[in-house]
Amino acid sequence: MNRRRSKLARRLHLALDAALAAVLLAIATLISLRFDTTFTFRNADEPLTQRATSLLSRLDGPVRCIAVIPHDNVFYASVRKLLLDMRDAAAGADFTLEFPDPHVDISRAASVIARHKADGWCIIFERGERAEVVPLDSLIERPRQDDDSFIPGGTEDLRFNGEQQCVTAIVRLTRPAEPIVYALSGHGERDFSDYDPLSGYSDLAREIRREGYRLEPLLLSATSGIPDDCDLLIVAGPVRPPLQGEIDAILPWLSRGGRILFLFDRPDRIPSGWEPLASRLGVTLPGLTVISEGTLGGFNVSVDSFSKHPIGRDLAKSAVILSSPQVLDLDQQALDRHRMKADIVVAAPRKAWGETAPDVLPRTYDPGTDRKGLLPLAVAVAVDASQDLGIPLMRAFVVGDSNLGANAYMGGGSAGNRDLILNAIDWLTDSGLPLASSRTSRGAALQLNLSRKRQIRFWAISCALWPIGILLIGGIAAIIRRILA
Repeated sequence: MNRRRSKLARRLHLALDAALAAVLLAIATLISLRFDTTFTFRNADEPLTQRATSLLSRLDGPVRCIAVIPHDNVFYASVRKLLLDMRDAAAGADFTLEFPDPHVDISRAASVIARHKADGWCIIFERGERAEVVPLDSLIERPRQDDDSFIPGGTEDLRFNGEQQCVTAIVRLTRPAEPIVYALSGHGERDFSDYDPLSGYSDLAREIRREGYRLEPLLLSATSGIPDDCDLLIVAGPVRPPLQGEIDAILPWLSRGGRILFLFDRPDRIPSGWEPLASRLGVTLPGLTVISEGTLGGFNVSVDSFSKHPIGRDLAKSAVILSSPQVLDLDQQALDRHRMKADIVVAAPRKAWGETAPDVLPRTYDPGTDRKGLLPLAVAVAVDASQDLGIPLMRAFVVGDSNLGANAYMGGGSAGNRDLILNAIDWLTDSGLPLASSRTSRGAALQLNLSRKRQIRFWAISCALWPIGILLIGGIAAIIRRILA
């Protein structure tokens, strides 16, 4: 009888423990939902990204930073931590910091702002006789609605995101001149001033300028050729064919060591008129649209594996989302003729195929006309560095989808798109910037940069394998206890 009561008491005790644990979990969940509480830790709170750490580690010489921000400002602690982390990363430089409080040390703050003609609270970086002013407002991001208007509210609607701007300010101080990027226009290309989520490139324009470049439009038909100060030409999604004179201006410029980022989509007509440029870059356009079993929403293709080329080798934990990407075939004869080599940076997923009729539903693989195997989607091309030509070496990055840089694909969980393009621009221009992941998206929601396959694997492990494993361990422990008893 006592043994039976003892056994019953143990079972009741276990049931009570489980019930109390469930109640505590429910209370903690309700509290977190009600008060939206966030706990942060000093050593793990948004450390510097690999890109920033790599760049600052190569910095030398004196750099002075003055943060003219009130110490009671809601973002002062974030600014202070960022600058301290930057100083620690720049171990080889004489990096000095000042934090004058304009509400206390009024004269010091006023003199600094007046000397640099700053407007309001800011961070000032000085190196020799040069200075860069970063306004505090530029370090704060506000979420937007679909109509691009700012969501009103207090500081809970704002988020601090200042790493890239501050690091870029130091980059500009170390460069002898500001690199200039020209975006070709006049053929229906993507508009770098357009805020439309699907067609606009305004977010990419902001990222390019944050990276330390000057971005200018280029209407080639109204000029005598590519400007002499052009460090990089971007041709993003043209829908109309170029004039022969425009092609005649671009091709010789490339032979003189020009650098180009060419993003194209499936043309409405064949030939599209851009074939001579593609051939000069060592690629051909076979007219195949990539279809994948892992396609998201029936249209987008997610790629999470990249080659060892500098553009993609440090993006192993990222995912790039492409919308109806086109296959690029390498033209080996053109590559050999121009003494160039090509690297496939992004290829279609293993189970994908190249579809000749993507508008015909349902999309099925036709062995007679479609293609499987290696399907290049983004290719880096460069003149063989072993060739001593006595002139700058031509470089190009060709992508079979201009949606890569569209606003809808540049933020949130699509950070890989932004990093891939920025890495390509930095590689094309020989900027000296590290080719790695840039800043992550820091919002109120947790965002997983996973492909469809990895998402399924993650949820399968979380919802099935772990609980099953725990039950098996518990069952084995129960059997062992019964045997020993």
